[in-house]
Amino acid sequence: MVNPFGIGSYREGINWPLEQLWNRSYVIFHYFSIFFTFPLTKLFT
Repeated sequence: MVNPFGIGSYREGINWPLEQLWNRSYVIFHYFSIFFTFPLTKLFT
């Protein structure tokens, strides 16, 4: 969310790479869990 008044933009500038890194690691973990559980479901069915 963009703050139109510019208040706290310095703190958002610090938190933005951490948030991008968190989102990327979450997506990687999400797809890894999908690809890891999919062969197990085919194995047991």
